[in-house]
Amino acid sequence: MSAGCGGRKHRAGGYTLAELLIVVGIIAILAAVSFPALINMRNSLRQTELDDRAKEIFTVAQNQMSGLKLCGKLPVPQPEGSDGQKMDESMVPSDYVDGQGEKPDTYALCHGDSSFLWMNDTAFAPGLVKDDGGSYVIEYNRQTGRVYAVFYWEERGGAFQRDSQFSYPEHFNQYESLDLRGPVNRKNRMTPSVGYYGGEAAALVEGTENLEFAVILRNAEELQVTISMDQRLWDRTAYQIEIGSKTDPEHSPVYTYRLKGRNLSLQSPVDAVQSADLGFDVEAAGDGKSQYTITLAVSGRGFILRTIFPASPRGTICGFR
Repeated sequence: MSAGCGGRKHRAGGYTLAELLIVVGIIAILAAVSFPALINMRNSLRQTELDDRAKEIFTVAQNQMSGLKLCGKLPVPQPEGSDGQKMDESMVPSDYVDGQGEKPDTYALCHGDSSFLWMNDTAFAPGLVKDDGGSYVIEYNRQTGRVYAVFYWEERGGAFQRDSQFSYPEHFNQYESLDLRGPVNRKNRMTPSVGYYGGEAAALVEGTENLEFAVILRNAEELQVTISMDQRLWDRTAYQIEIGSKTDPEHSPVYTYRLKGRNLSLQSPVDAVQSADLGFDVEAAGDGKSQYTITLAVSGRGFILRTIFPASPRGTICGFR
């Protein structure tokens, strides 16, 4: 007789084929849902790496250009394979706006046998970058030494990364009808796998040179600073204003502010006045600038500003970014 209730046999431990198929089906569904999201996340991280690399090269190149300009040794465009080539008149960056920034007229390409000397003593020397599998092109204005933009790409994408399909100047503005320049086209750059930095960023760098400000001691009671600059800089402005003191010249007050959009925040000193007098309604003048006013300090707590500051105080911009 067989053991067990009612003479029935018990099934040995394990899963039936139907149960296994159900589990496999659930795993397949979960993979199908999550895999595209993982791919998108990986591509987004890769794009961030490429754009950051382009930004690093942009910064180094601009520093190099500034040094060469100071020494009167700006690179002169030569045949391919040297320090830069003149851009054809038809080569107009898609993110260039006439009157905003300086249009590039030269490009320097580090790719294959093409390299240039003025980046040799940097972390992005042509030889080092080529060994790393990377290539880049720097677009700049040879008259002013201003870098306009940088493209960076890697022909060999590495493990689980796509190889770049970008080629310069063939893909100067577009790749297969996809615009490549500017932050708004970040997703488009994922297709050819190329990083980019410049355009509006370059214009912002140039605009810092045109910042103007004046210090006013109004009625000997309020210390104010009137700032005049391009409106495009308002979203990224942080600076220090040092006002000369007649009572303690060695320790003149320094006020640090950050301006973002229409919001002004005081960084230091902590006891300074938080200004509410911002003239954002002032219309841009013919040079494209607008101005606003910051109140730095007011008379109070037993002191009079005219005892600290001259009747016509002077100041300097200590930092700007």
